[in-house]
Amino acid sequence: MAEDRVRWDALDERFRVRGEAYWGYLTSVTGNGRTRMRQVLDGREEGPVWEWSPVGKLVLQGVLHHPYGRVGPWHEWDETDRLVSETIYDALGNRIIDRRLDEVGNIAHEERYEPARLWRDPETGQERPAPWLWLCPDRGCSRCHRCASTTVDECRHCHPRVLAVTERE
Repeated sequence: MAEDRVRWDALDERFRVRGEAYWGYLTSVTGNGRTRMRQVLDGREEGPVWEWSPVGKLVLQGVLHHPYGRVGPWHEWDETDRLVSETIYDALGNRIIDRRLDEVGNIAHEERYEPARLWRDPETGQERPAPWLWLCPDRGCSRCHRCASTTVDECRHCHPRVLAVTERE
């Protein structure tokens, strides 16, 4: 039925079904014929994203996190299953590294970027780049990738108690 279709509500920027925020997966076909699948939680794109070529080969994989968009590593493959690029986004959606790979998988070009958004420590007010992803020992990681601390109380890089974001001019 038409009312059971997932629709985009531009007013509150959510996907909805019968007026309720949608939870599940959405698939669509892009302009170049790729099939795109992404997870939607509470009406917002949140979680893994995949794209397959028209012949069914995986050509893109990444993660979206509302409200920042792309986070973590995003990978692109060609039709021969060769990894051609890797782009790394920090936890605030800043593109921080862009890599292009050659035919044998070596890095042929790498570019690094300054973040447009900074994380502000709620206790000190100090601003710094966000980590690659927010990690937590309670959810599986064992230590901070920057300072190797193993508890939330020791680490101020990856385990902020409150996230505060400022935009760079």
